[in-house]
Amino acid sequence: MSILFDNAGRQISLAQGSVKIGRGPDNNIVVSDNSVSRHHATIYVASNEAVLRDHGSSNGTFVRGQRINRDQVLNDGEQIKFGSVPFTFHDGSPQPYRDPTVPTSQIARSRPQMPGLATAGRSPAAAKPRSFEAPQARGGTSCPNCGRSFGGGRCCQFCKQVEGLPTGITIASAATRLFALLMEYIVAGIIVGLLFIAASATGANPGDAVAGLASVIALALGATFFVCSIVMFSRGQSPGKYFVGLRVINVQESQAAGFATMFLREFIAKPLIMILSSVTLGIVNFWLVWDRDTQELWDKVVNTIVVSDPLGRTRRP
Repeated sequence: MSILFDNAGRQISLAQGSVKIGRGPDNNIVVSDNSVSRHHATIYVASNEAVLRDHGSSNGTFVRGQRINRDQVLNDGEQIKFGSVPFTFHDGSPQPYRDPTVPTSQIARSRPQMPGLATAGRSPAAAKPRSFEAPQARGGTSCPNCGRSFGGGRCCQFCKQVEGLPTGITIASAATRLFALLMEYIVAGIIVGLLFIAASATGANPGDAVAGLASVIALALGATFFVCSIVMFSRGQSPGKYFVGLRVINVQESQAAGFATMFLREFIAKPLIMILSSVTLGIVNFWLVWDRDTQELWDKVVNTIVVSDPLGRTRRP
């Protein structure tokens, strides 16, 4: 059985399956340290190997002092750090672990529990993790939805199940995302068109009733669209995404993006990328067509993905 040793020498047995590590209470191993993200990383343990995956954590996951950005197969004696919290990985039967900085006379004493470290009221061995098959290739893990290899991205290369999210939550297709974006552009175009009609009519004939009506409709439609957008931001959605059942996911937290992330995404990152798009004749807007995780460039800037979630299973609590 694979084992993790914390810095105080305490051992944590890792049962076969997925063992989630992070600051959130829903993890198998909870590390209450500010350098550790809510859903920091996962160790996938099989009979013949263990694979470590970082979930886009803020302060990183390190193996042998090197920050990892892809799945890492763990070897016996591997030194791991989640943020600034160190662990040692051992593969096989439990072995006594001795910190070389601790005098031998102190080893027999009961070791104190590491501050801020808990196992959410149960050990990973007793947590009955989900069914897990041995990785199909180095750095690969099995999809809980279809059972085949995930591949190298954040979603299954076959059924598009998103890693770390409830079974059935799939990455949004490029066509659906572009349709949602087109709907929002159409609404914005209607608003601008009505304002143009109002301005033209007013210039030709001040006080014209058509101009007044166009202005009222444009302002009402614009205000409604803006208010709906602000309300939906807290749910990780925009009006177009709401209509087709899509939701923006904060990769680091593995749940729907909050208002701050959505505001940064929609009003800062996206306009800047749109400016770049005008320079590239709009080609940048179609980045998601060839991206492995169907991400737009603004998704990469704020570390988000878009999933199909019509039932709201990834909404924030």
